[in-house]
Amino acid sequence: MFKLANPPVPAKGTFGRGFERYNPDTSDFLALHMWNARKRLPNGTLTAIGKAPIARKWTTIRVVSRAVRRRCLAELRNMGIRLKPNQLVIDVDPRNGGDASFAALCFDIGLDGDEWPRVYTGSGGWHCYMAKPEDVLICETLDEYPGIEFKSKGRQVVAAGSRHPDGGLYRWSVDHPDIRKGIPMVPTALLRVIARKDSGHNGGGDGGQYTVEQLARALERLDVTEFRDQFEWRNLMFACHHATNGDGERVFMDWSASDPQFAGDSAIVQKRWRSCGDKSNAITYRTLNKILRERGAADAIPPRDVSHDEFPDDMVRDVPISKTEGYRDATTSRYVNVRDAGIKRRKAKS
Repeated sequence: MFKLANPPVPAKGTFGRGFERYNPDTSDFLALHMWNARKRLPNGTLTAIGKAPIARKWTTIRVVSRAVRRRCLAELRNMGIRLKPNQLVIDVDPRNGGDASFAALCFDIGLDGDEWPRVYTGSGGWHCYMAKPEDVLICETLDEYPGIEFKSKGRQVVAAGSRHPDGGLYRWSVDHPDIRKGIPMVPTALLRVIARKDSGHNGGGDGGQYTVEQLARALERLDVTEFRDQFEWRNLMFACHHATNGDGERVFMDWSASDPQFAGDSAIVQKRWRSCGDKSNAITYRTLNKILRERGAADAIPPRDVSHDEFPDDMVRDVPISKTEGYRDATTSRYVNVRDAGIKRRKAKS
């Protein structure tokens, strides 16, 4: 079998310069939209999608990284890095205070923030690349350090050499280690801070009728784009949380992120998921069973739960929304705070 030669390296300061530093044998590459691509939303406005994968099920599709890189170079298409369980990227966004938070984080736990390979993003932020133990799950955000995200499996980052929707290039820092010489392991002090604790439990009584693997198979049968309505998506989240006793967080985040319209909202989804245990009007796994039956996927319900058809549906559209709870708005592709939106809350049915 003939082995294709590596594609020529683009000139310094041009599109694609930086792709060559990523190892296709250890990293998964994704084809993203063109850097200046736009999508018209239902309300008529245009939104930038240049950082979003073109594949709807990008979190699970099989990729051939060398072929993806060739395609991106040939089509002048942005490229993404789909992170694996042993990969970690710190995403710093100065627009939300990330630069100050990064400095504070490094000071608080004694880190040298310059010891990791770094990519400067096209919007003024940066990505720090490091390795981590595969079996350690992490928190994607920390309340005390706004503007920073800790990304690993289930997330993707835009590769150096791509172009930001605003026009700026993502580029490797010349003042930080070259990723081709190896990726440093995450410091133990940082890992202690970001390691994920056990998930809380939904307030709807005993759950756990689904294993994480069973939830993954069930969600594969559901079209994520059919859950852009915030009530339907929220009810499904509550049901999945109860069904797995909170353990299905990563699976649900990955499934939600497979919708390109919400691919960048994983940190918000995580916060919403972890608040499920605080809801007194809990929705249970029976809602998940009902959704699967309605969509012709009853065979995805664990066998021991098929007999629960006689239970009344516990999906409620009029569950009171707290003053601080936001909703998922498909017209803006973001979450909106109820108070900020000026929405009148409906009273719960008595």
